[in-house]
Amino acid sequence: MATGRPTNEAPRTSHRARSGALLRILVVGGLASVGPLASPGAAQESTLSIDAGQATFDLGQRDIETSHLVLGIMHARPDLWFGASVSPALTADDPFWGGVWIAASPGVTRDRWRPRLDLGGQVFGQDDPFGQASGVGVGAEALPRLGYAVVPEVELGVAGGGQVYHSGFGEGTEFTRTVGVVEGFAAVTPRGTPSRITGSARHLFAEEGGYTLLELSAYAAGDRIAGWASAGTWLGDVAAGVDDTPWEVGAAVRFADRAWVRAGVRREAFDPLYLNDARTSWSIGTSITLGGHKPGSTELAGVEPPVVAASGTPEVRLRADGAYDEVSIAGDFTNWEARAMTLEGEYWVYRAPLPEGVYSYAFVDGDGGWFVPEGTPGRREDGMGGWVAVLIVN
Repeated sequence: MATGRPTNEAPRTSHRARSGALLRILVVGGLASVGPLASPGAAQESTLSIDAGQATFDLGQRDIETSHLVLGIMHARPDLWFGASVSPALTADDPFWGGVWIAASPGVTRDRWRPRLDLGGQVFGQDDPFGQASGVGVGAEALPRLGYAVVPEVELGVAGGGQVYHSGFGEGTEFTRTVGVVEGFAAVTPRGTPSRITGSARHLFAEEGGYTLLELSAYAAGDRIAGWASAGTWLGDVAAGVDDTPWEVGAAVRFADRAWVRAGVRREAFDPLYLNDARTSWSIGTSITLGGHKPGSTELAGVEPPVVAASGTPEVRLRADGAYDEVSIAGDFTNWEARAMTLEGEYWVYRAPLPEGVYSYAFVDGDGGWFVPEGTPGRREDGMGGWVAVLIVN
């Protein structure tokens, strides 16, 4: 049965082999270097990053190793992320490439329902010194999602949509491919932490048949350290004979007020959209926050700072007056996803280790209503007819 995977013949010349491998870096993982090891921290900020590493491509009869240096800048808001990256040529044989990308995930909370729409797009290109792989590529995805909070810590959901990719690298090599996507997922968010564990089953409908990916991922963050890992496997007859074990592991450490260093290793398996060869890569880099609010900002003068627990972990407290059976919190530090608060005596409490900075947040009741009671420290209008509160971590 045809798999849709190109035949991997041995390269005929070193120049052709090298330009082919570098093309795969661009199409499959180049733009991912903007932030495959994303730094944790507050949203609504700009981040400058630099990453260096090496990738090994499995090309059937031979493997090719390539090194890369990627400069990137990203701006993050609660439901919107966009950025750009560029990779200068390290040797005379290397191409110069760069691109821009955008991703959005607008959503709402209604009772226990959590509908949202995941959107993404990227445009990238490269200049190959040998003229064999110069060109431009464009990719896009639209994936509506519907989640349901079984309990505040557990969300189950489904998603469905499509992906499209078009490229033209080298003379007469235009390529267009579209796949449909359906997905089921389950996410667990431990109470009172910024951690998350997600399991998913994704099926992609391609012209030659279907591909199914089972994947499990986890993320955990503290005040000065964060870690993430994922692993998956491709299933089905169409995927027979292709690399079926994508995985990733990485960590980040905050070494200054607004600076992180991170490192990671990942295995990228065959992708039904790009029809790429598998690769294994490692990367190490650093990121520095350029924008966002800072402690002591004049814009927030007079805002009462939060109560700080003995452990140094900031906490948010809301008096429990009996009006709510359950209360969650959502803010910059949760990517505006509701996280359950814990009832401790007369207060609902949320604790999370966070870097220094200024964060906006609001409370969410059991019916999905957003609210910030009068008297909450730092309460102010959100500019859209509602209210948010301010959390300052010094």
